[in-house]
Amino acid sequence: MKIFHVTFIIIISAIIISGCSSYGNLVVKSKNESEGTIEKLIKNSDDYDIHHFGYGTKFVSGIIFNPKNDNKDLLLGDMWMKINEPTAISDIVNRMKGSDFRGFNPTLYKIVGPDGVFYGYLFTGWSHVVFKKINDDTMSVYGLKDPPEYLDSKGVLMKSSKL
Repeated sequence: MKIFHVTFIIIISAIIISGCSSYGNLVVKSKNESEGTIEKLIKNSDDYDIHHFGYGTKFVSGIIFNPKNDNKDLLLGDMWMKINEPTAISDIVNRMKGSDFRGFNPTLYKIVGPDGVFYGYLFTGWSHVVFKKINDDTMSVYGLKDPPEYLDSKGVLMKSSKL
């Protein structure tokens, strides 16, 4: 009977581990590393495909920096919009940093696949997003929360006092 319990626990553990093995992760960069790197990413924006998530460029909850020449790809949903202008990237980053919404603390994360391979960077104030591996070179991105601003009862987009 004891062998049955041990075997059962091993099988369940293997199922759980294998089920999570196809998901990527966010690696938190230190505050000093994050500040220096976000400025470098903006400066070297030509090296990345850059998209923001939100309602236009004023109400954003995340920016993804996907390296252009690494043969890795991030599949993004409909709310991810391409950014082409470095000044727009700076404006969005500064707006996100200036948000006074409680619990929204913009941080630069490194995106890594389940095998630890680098896919890009995500700058966001939220700590939850899902990266699911599609194949050896592609991960799908979903589950990022909406921007910290909100819609009022009439459907008008409202903003916090500092944005």
